[in-house]
Amino acid sequence: MARKTPLGEGAWMPRTTMLATIAGLALFLALPAAAGAFAIEVGEPLPDDELPTLAGAPTRLLGQARASVFIFVRTGQDASLDALTRLAGLQKQLAGRPVRIVAVASGDEPVAALRAMAKQSGFDGPVLLDRGDALYGKLGVRLHPVVGIGDAQHRLAAYEHFRKVNMEARVLAQVRLVLGEIGQAELAQVLEPECAPVDTGEEAKAGLDARFARKLLEMGMVEQAVARARQAVERAPRAAEPHAVLAAALTAKGDCAGAAKEQQLARAAAPQAGAIALASMKPCPAQ
Repeated sequence: MARKTPLGEGAWMPRTTMLATIAGLALFLALPAAAGAFAIEVGEPLPDDELPTLAGAPTRLLGQARASVFIFVRTGQDASLDALTRLAGLQKQLAGRPVRIVAVASGDEPVAALRAMAKQSGFDGPVLLDRGDALYGKLGVRLHPVVGIGDAQHRLAAYEHFRKVNMEARVLAQVRLVLGEIGQAELAQVLEPECAPVDTGEEAKAGLDARFARKLLEMGMVEQAVARARQAVERAPRAAEPHAVLAAALTAKGDCAGAAKEQQLARAAAPQAGAIALASMKPCPAQ
């Protein structure tokens, strides 16, 4: 027999029913954040709040750019650091275009930790502090990180939840749509590529880390490239590509001894199949 639980004066409900109701309510409350990212819908006006930067200067969330990108982050979270690093790469890709990129954090976040996070990611845009979490409340932000894109009229044009694969490409495509550089058909090709089986094993993840590290290196973000390449090596120490990319990153850093060691490990991991991948490895200037 189900145990009964009081539900106010003179009302009773089976305990199992009550627990199911609570669970359903919790799921319902979580849906808007998971499905829509913000409390406002695409096409609706965004609040252009004035928030202090880490240095204390009052700064608008959106400003006068034709496209505004803002990301809500928190410290001590790998996903936030990862997403901010990717937006740092987009900053360089979008240089010269009328695009503004800012990061937003809760006013409770320690300023020193946010400075360290911005430095580690390579992000050089404004980092805004939401004192009292007023903007968080207006937009209904619950998950980190999350990216919003606003248009010239300060309307929400799009949003992106964090994802390990293709996140920066999706944000870039949404920005290009706002700028009028591409149309809906080209946007759809980025947002809805042909479905394919996804390998979620450690070696596949290492491959993604290695390719991301190579991109970071191409953008001149050497320290970030070294860190991401080391992560790839940890995931798949017997694979050639992570060692090859780490060797390239260490070479760019000037760590010739470390680069030489990684080159040897890369060659040992793939004496035959890795010939093409290893061909791109360059000797360290001091070697």
